[in-house]
Amino acid sequence: MNFRRRQFVAILGTAALGLGVSACATSTHHVGLRASAGVYARAAASGAVTFAELPDQTPNYIWPMYPIQYCFSANTQFLTYLMWRPLYFFGSGQSPSLNTSVSLADPPVYSHGNTEATVTLKPYLWSDGTPVTASDVQFWQNLVTANKANWCAYAPGNYPDNVASTTVTGPHTIVFHLTHGVDPTWFTSNELSQIQPLPIQTMDKTSATSPVKRYDETASGALAVYKYLSAQGAKISSFATSPLWKVVDGPWTLQSFSQDGEVSFIPNPKYSGPVKPRISRFVELPFTSDEAELNALRAGELDVGYLPYEDLPQKGALSSAGYNLAPWNVYVTNYIADNQNNPVVGPILKQTYVRQAMEMLIDQKGVIKAFYGGYAQQTCGPVPFSSVGNLADAYEESCPYSFNPKRAIALLKSHGWKIVPNGVSYCASPGTGANECGAGVKAGAKLEFTFNYASGVEALVRSVEVFKSDAATAGIQYNLIGGSFATVSSIAVPCKASQSSCSWQLGDWGEGWLYTPNYYPAGEILFETGGGGNTSNYSDPTNDANVRANVGPDGGQATLDKFQDYLTNQVPFIWQQDGPYQLSEIKSTLQGVTPQNVYFAILPEDWYFSK
Repeated sequence: MNFRRRQFVAILGTAALGLGVSACATSTHHVGLRASAGVYARAAASGAVTFAELPDQTPNYIWPMYPIQYCFSANTQFLTYLMWRPLYFFGSGQSPSLNTSVSLADPPVYSHGNTEATVTLKPYLWSDGTPVTASDVQFWQNLVTANKANWCAYAPGNYPDNVASTTVTGPHTIVFHLTHGVDPTWFTSNELSQIQPLPIQTMDKTSATSPVKRYDETASGALAVYKYLSAQGAKISSFATSPLWKVVDGPWTLQSFSQDGEVSFIPNPKYSGPVKPRISRFVELPFTSDEAELNALRAGELDVGYLPYEDLPQKGALSSAGYNLAPWNVYVTNYIADNQNNPVVGPILKQTYVRQAMEMLIDQKGVIKAFYGGYAQQTCGPVPFSSVGNLADAYEESCPYSFNPKRAIALLKSHGWKIVPNGVSYCASPGTGANECGAGVKAGAKLEFTFNYASGVEALVRSVEVFKSDAATAGIQYNLIGGSFATVSSIAVPCKASQSSCSWQLGDWGEGWLYTPNYYPAGEILFETGGGGNTSNYSDPTNDANVRANVGPDGGQATLDKFQDYLTNQVPFIWQQDGPYQLSEIKSTLQGVTPQNVYFAILPEDWYFSK
């Protein structure tokens, strides 16, 4: 289940551009806080910790079984994970390992040729005082099995398809009977990790007035429960008041939730984990711009905020004001989604050489140096580059389709395109020959694309304008359409050519995908045909076979290398640079925030103020 990660960072002014990155004029948006000044006064008076949400990055869905349009980190790591912990929690700071201390269960035991996995829960309690049981795990399993097509993490053949059945053998023990032998590391990291046990006593309902009973034990009942809960999960006005969301097993319970995204949590007194919250309240605060958030930092009104990249010269002043800078590096692959099923431009985007040419018009190194102060890194394939537990191999790290406009133009020419610099190039030689445009590409077809991007933050606005300018040198025209993050992420979804939802062409929400809670980058969700996160609608039988090898019993680094080398060459998505999630600014009196979780989780129960 690779979640869309909302990442918006601001960049240096265009005067810094001198590295092959096109300098483009753009407007700057100066707008204020969504939250009133009184929020900060209330937080300070109560001893709460205030945490800055990024602009246009507020939670909007509370039901943990997410449809694709709600499948992003503001809803997961910043909301539901605080209240309903996953069965297996990964990441101990910057280490990508299984965090056994805060997981709800002991490590699974595999048997019968790795066709069975036995999970034993720890003695956790729900906030209503009842135990978390194996039946709560089975409740999740029954719902996801019946509603897999609506779940963003679903990829045919993977979870839950690879679970033939489950058997509850005791109050705290459940056995997963698998359809075939698996690699235990992969199954724990990418399959069992997706499970969030849910309280049957409040959620197994089909309507507000229905009694609570085991509807989930039949397919029709599980469908009805999901339909009801998923609809309620989008009703922001009732997040803090609905009984559906009151019973939790995590360290925090929801106190209040405003329409503009201000979220307040208080400790769950029944939390059974190893660390009980030591702060009285945890408050996530929304901002409408980087400038507004920086003003709050300058005023000392935030305990955990972030420093926009264009404001790096402010680092010293914020340090003098009592803040410590901590880059938050996360395990992510970042890209622009290209809709290969679009009825108009899909045949063009299906051509591997076209995607390769588009990639060679993205100047990642120049952008990193000019815009990110050197903090960012390149994305060149499906496996993220990481200083901790790096799984990327030498070929992917060589970035074979780095910025090279001349090579991009030559590649397009060699496949029958008439190049019109700063105009619109077109197919002059249709056909399927080696020097022709390719299957489905008609004579006169244009390299012109509608490009939807999230416009809430200056960084992405300027970045896509640079992409547009560089692409124009090869006669590729991007018609930019800005919108909110929610708008773009709801547009750029998997689709079929016959569906009205398939009219989008290029989509950039600025952040790509964070590998969580599918922690091993095997590719089954993001790149396999039919994968729930395969927003480009990419389909290739060789890749599918490589993915199957990754997730099978013989998976390992060798099969992962074969997979990533093939996709690095295929360019299924258009890779773009990725910086740290943010440059966190943390009050020096607040302890326990660092090291920050590599999978983008926050654990404010670990945080406390020094005396």
